Amino acid sequence: MFWTERPAESHFENVNDDEYGNPRYSQTSYGPFYGADLSKASFKGAHFRNADFRDAVNIDEANFIGAYGLEDCRFDSDDVKERVLAKAATGRLRGRRRRRPRTDQFLYTAQSDSHAA
Repeated sequence: MFWTERPAESHFENVNDDEYGNPRYSQTSYGPFYGADLSKASFKGAHFRNADFRDAVNIDEANFIGAYGLEDCRFDSDDVKERVLAKAATGRLRGRRRRRPRTDQFLYTAQSDSHAA
């Protein structure tokens, strides 16, 4: 699962200050897994780049065994990140090597069909 840009540090932005000079924040963006219930989700062996798991529900129940790229993903806390990384590592301890997906194998263009006629 690839996202082209790294997620923002925060989904909240200072929109203005109140009458006492205190900053007021507003949520300006949401991550792709915002509010998603991951209790039965399986990311087994998945390869992630720039994923944002903040505000996901039941992330501890998701299957991350053997997943890659989680080190650079965003989580609600370092504690959650450590637990997910520990789960992912259990699939790599068995000596299996996982081949990284080739990004060009997912590209499809209309030019590919032009020779079929």
